[in-house]
Amino acid sequence: MEFSKVIFDSCIFIAFYNSDDLFHKEAKEILELYKNNIIIVSSYVIQEVATVLTYRFWKDKADLFIDDILNSDNTIISSSDIIEESRYFKSIKSKISYTDISLLYLAERNKCVLITFDKQLLNLYKKNKT
Repeated sequence: MEFSKVIFDSCIFIAFYNSDDLFHKEAKEILELYKNNIIIVSSYVIQEVATVLTYRFWKDKADLFIDDILNSDNTIISSSDIIEESRYFKSIKSKISYTDISLLYLAERNKCVLITFDKQLLNLYKKNKT
């Protein structure tokens, strides 16, 4: 596989850390497939995943996720650019979360592949990519 940069939506990590999730097996396969790529993780995704893992499961799952992200050699944590993200958010007419829009912006800015199970986000990504 060509070495490239990828961005994962929160749902990929949540499914990976939850063995009962419908997409758990697929999330494991995706993370294995892209393990040698540069992975850009949005600070919003870290907040969202840690929160969901803490409230749905236990804080130790959230701690494990954070440790994995912080100790990964191929992960870049992207800080937010609230001004540009807000402009981009306002330019998108779809009813979609700010976090999801910020991932679209990040993927566009970094010329990355965006990986998600979210059909609405995936459709917007494909539409904006063309």
